[in-house]
Amino acid sequence: MSSGKTATMKYFIRNLDQKYYIKMALNLSARTSSLDVQQNLETNLERHSRKTYGPPIGKRLVYFIDDLNLPQMDECGTQQPIALLKSIFDKQGMYDRHKCFNWKELVDICFFAAMNHIGGGRNELDTRFLSLCSVFLLPFPSDDTIRYIFNSILSGHTKSFTENIKSAVHNIINMTVHLYKLVLKKLHQTPEKFIYVFNLCHISFIISGMTRIMPNTFTTTESFVRVWRNEFTRVICDRLIYHQDRKMIERHLTQELETYFPSQVEYVLRDPLLFGDCRNAISSNNQIRIYEDLIDYDSVFYLFQEILLEYKKYHGLLDMVLFNDALDHLIRIHRMLRMDRGHVLLIGSNGNGKKSLSKLAAFTSGYEIFINNSFHSKHHFKMNEQKFKHDLKNIFLKVGIKNQPTVFIVDKVDVIEEGILEFINNILTNGFVPSLFLDQKENLEMVQRFKDINTNTSSEITTDMFLKNCLNNLHIVLLMSPGNNLRLIFRNYPGFVNKTYVNWINKWPVEALNAVVEKVLINDQVIPDVYVSNVIKQSVYMHKSAENYAKTFFNHTTRKICFTLKHLVDCTQMYKNLVKKKSSLSLIKSQDIQSGLEKIEESTSELGRIHDTLLEQDLSIIQKNEMCQQLTKQISDTRVLIEEIISIVNNSTEKLNLKKEQIINTKKQMEELVDKTLPILSTTRTLLNEISSDDLTELKSLDTPSESVMTLLECVAILRGIKDMNTWKSLSDMIEEPNFLNNLQELDANKINQRHQTQVRTKLKFLKKTIDIQSISKVECSILNFIESILKYCHIYQDIIPLKNKINKFDKDYLNDTLKLKEHEDSLKNTRCTLSNLEKSLDDLSKENIKLKEDNC
Repeated sequence: MSSGKTATMKYFIRNLDQKYYIKMALNLSARTSSLDVQQNLETNLERHSRKTYGPPIGKRLVYFIDDLNLPQMDECGTQQPIALLKSIFDKQGMYDRHKCFNWKELVDICFFAAMNHIGGGRNELDTRFLSLCSVFLLPFPSDDTIRYIFNSILSGHTKSFTENIKSAVHNIINMTVHLYKLVLKKLHQTPEKFIYVFNLCHISFIISGMTRIMPNTFTTTESFVRVWRNEFTRVICDRLIYHQDRKMIERHLTQELETYFPSQVEYVLRDPLLFGDCRNAISSNNQIRIYEDLIDYDSVFYLFQEILLEYKKYHGLLDMVLFNDALDHLIRIHRMLRMDRGHVLLIGSNGNGKKSLSKLAAFTSGYEIFINNSFHSKHHFKMNEQKFKHDLKNIFLKVGIKNQPTVFIVDKVDVIEEGILEFINNILTNGFVPSLFLDQKENLEMVQRFKDINTNTSSEITTDMFLKNCLNNLHIVLLMSPGNNLRLIFRNYPGFVNKTYVNWINKWPVEALNAVVEKVLINDQVIPDVYVSNVIKQSVYMHKSAENYAKTFFNHTTRKICFTLKHLVDCTQMYKNLVKKKSSLSLIKSQDIQSGLEKIEESTSELGRIHDTLLEQDLSIIQKNEMCQQLTKQISDTRVLIEEIISIVNNSTEKLNLKKEQIINTKKQMEELVDKTLPILSTTRTLLNEISSDDLTELKSLDTPSESVMTLLECVAILRGIKDMNTWKSLSDMIEEPNFLNNLQELDANKINQRHQTQVRTKLKFLKKTIDIQSISKVECSILNFIESILKYCHIYQDIIPLKNKINKFDKDYLNDTLKLKEHEDSLKNTRCTLSNLEKSLDDLSKENIKLKEDNC
């Protein structure tokens, strides 16, 4: 054991050229049958001729069998898988078990195997079988070799770390090897300590966990050594069954720290140990997860509260109480699942929350969750092998083809069928169960589906990638209960121990029980707050007493009874339901008594009510007379108010008529001025139509334009609002515009400001003084007339603007006065309505007063 047989062979097989070799691995167990071996072998065989079978032509099948001597002896003292292999080795073939036992000759197959020494469930192999094999003994590596291997791995990972961390690697490896040798020496496997199996895989688990750290997170020796303590504790100490064994290992770990890292001991030994990469587990932007020290329970508690809310969105409510011990186990399970090819073995009594912890840890890891119960909840019968194989096929298609990381939670492993345990053992050791896909049609369909998602892949690459995805993406969580079955399972199926991270979930402390009971009690406030504390104490006391009585019962009868959190929750829930039922009965009785008392009170108060009614009627007559007087006064005041409002409405109407006449007169003046501008605008368009494209071409062809041309074009540019048009190049570019004349046609003269008008007038005035207008060209004359027309229009438009503003002001005042008149009219209407209501109320009061007087008589 621990000599590296499997690792060496897998390394050898992994480096074979896949163009010429097909690779396959199988782990035998105590329950492996010859049919299992034959079915696994046949998955990679094709028919070459009538009786000849082998891998595809041009390739060799390399078949590696691990734990060769694990299969049990049958009644005749034969190991059936070994007998089948002997037939294959000796006769180069085997019988077909599906078609009349026809003989199959096998070609191009090379077998490799590995096994441990005899003992501990491993049997002696048939010497006739061994005579057909080449046997090699692989000794256990020396301490120096172990140090060299793991020192190379950890040193390679810490190349980019600080110098103090690099220098600490050697001491870390030394401490690990010393403690590993101590564990092998002190903690031997016994019938009681059946899980105490330690090998080099566990050192690799420790170093693998340390390779998850990042240089920017771990910068000091203290943090580096502390993460080593966490990995060692999780891998070695968490597997131990008894508390005294853990204390012994922790004591030696402290001694090693005092030897190699004396100045960092206090920091490294600080509790709690909470390492994980779940801080940004629910981040929406897919941040890189950082493996770090989560410091304390408070930060982890609030983090998982958010994760629980996120879990509720996707999978429904997960009713959990996150006390410290639950958080501790949750972080451990999450760490195990996040490890490369990490599988988890949770051992604890049923009802201790193993499944809830597993589901939340899997969700926190960002994996899909698949749960397989060995018992159906409705019919209570065992999960059969066929149904389990169907579920496995679906899972492998998801993790192998879609490359979706998935956690497969298998509950009640200790009570399921032997065949299912064989499948689980193969998944733990090899990551796949080859005998699942025996049908050639299913294999072809699986390869085609993989190619559809991953294009440009051959069949050989597809198979290797599929198996690699299955190995990397599938994580198994086994939920088991302590008992005699565990020892047999671990003995018969070594993958359960060697390939999993173990976590014992023992009895929860009193603080955890208090938190659970409190959560149940305060859910719907059935128990009054003043009694909650006492009920919690009593419930926990009953639970602890039941556990003590169960121990006494076991001592007398050797029959074991377990009480878990589920029983405590059920007991508390039953008590709460009884309280609710009794409270409802008491409420019904109290309501009946209250109803009788109310009827008696009604009868005794009826006479007093009649007497009071007469007094109230007399008082009501007096009050109504006073109200009639008040209403009469209000009516007279309202009539006066109506007359005042009518007067205001008449005056406002007269003022509005006067303002309307002013608006009409002003609009007539503005329309007269607008009529004057229309001929000017028409003249302007006519002048522009006189300018042809040939005229513009003639202007553009001038190398040295005259002063008049420059001045007129500058005026046009000013009127268009174009700046910096002082050179002939810029002016000629303006003329060259395709829509130059159209732009002048569409020129909005209303937007020409006073400053531009003044600039143009000044330039024209200067032009007329300096040159003879009669001597300018036709096109210049047209441009000059166009500019003067625009200026003339702008001059008239200056007179229109005040009138326009005046009209706007009159319209605004007219609108405001109209609104005020509307308000007065509405007020008049409301006042008249109020008067009508007052008159109606006075009439009603008078009638009521007359009726009361008649009743009293």
